[in-house]
Amino acid sequence: MDTAVSAHQRKIELQSPEDLTYLLANVRRAAAEHINEAFPPVEGAQGEDELRTRIEELVNEVRGFPPSPSIHPSLYFPDPDTQNLHARGREEHVLTPAAPRAQQYITKTFTLASPNLSVNGMPLDDLSLLSPDYAGSSRDPLEPEVVYAPFDGRARTRVEELTREEEDLLRDIAALKKSVPGAAAGAWAEAARSGLRADEEALAAARDRGARAAEGVDGGGGVKIVDLERQEDVERGYARAVAGLARMKKDMPAVVARMERARGAGSYVVTEK
Repeated sequence: MDTAVSAHQRKIELQSPEDLTYLLANVRRAAAEHINEAFPPVEGAQGEDELRTRIEELVNEVRGFPPSPSIHPSLYFPDPDTQNLHARGREEHVLTPAAPRAQQYITKTFTLASPNLSVNGMPLDDLSLLSPDYAGSSRDPLEPEVVYAPFDGRARTRVEELTREEEDLLRDIAALKKSVPGAAAGAWAEAARSGLRADEEALAAARDRGARAAEGVDGGGGVKIVDLERQEDVERGYARAVAGLARMKKDMPAVVARMERARGAGSYVVTEK
């Protein structure tokens, strides 16, 4: 009967072992708070309160004694005279837990409930999680309780969407890093070559016009050109311009190459920022 009923009962689902240790810590903290209420510190008492210390040990199972379902002294001391030991402040008494009533308070309860628990969809086989010595439950029960925000499915969906958007942007940036520097450098180089060709064509046209004019003067035909007042200065300036164009034509490929490298480096730095 119990097996049939338990087969149809849904287990208590926990997401991780930390959830179980969190519940255990809450129970132990509540037990410690009740102990503080039932056995407040006695002013002027010398040494530790053995009764309080012993009950704390029983509740937390520090020394292997099964804890009690209650912290009232009558569960440990059926004799009324023994119950008054704490009030009289005597320290020579010996605590003897009542076996029937001190059976596995916190750990026993969770141990019996373990078949009805599942951690991340798996049965709870590792009972060491219930031990106070477990690393996940070693926190002081008196520490402030940590409250976690409830799971928000919409926030989870939004995070996934933002993650996908970030990945798409990273892919676009990677593609631009590969294509943009080369395209920009190629466009600049083509513009430089076009300007150089235009300069060469203009220079060739000027030379042709000068040659035709010279032929017309020597042959006696055409228009007679009279020397200018500053003819020598003009010729020297023209010669310097022609020499400068020649040097520019010679150095232009190296300048274009340097500019292409600088353009690529600048584009890479800008995209990295």
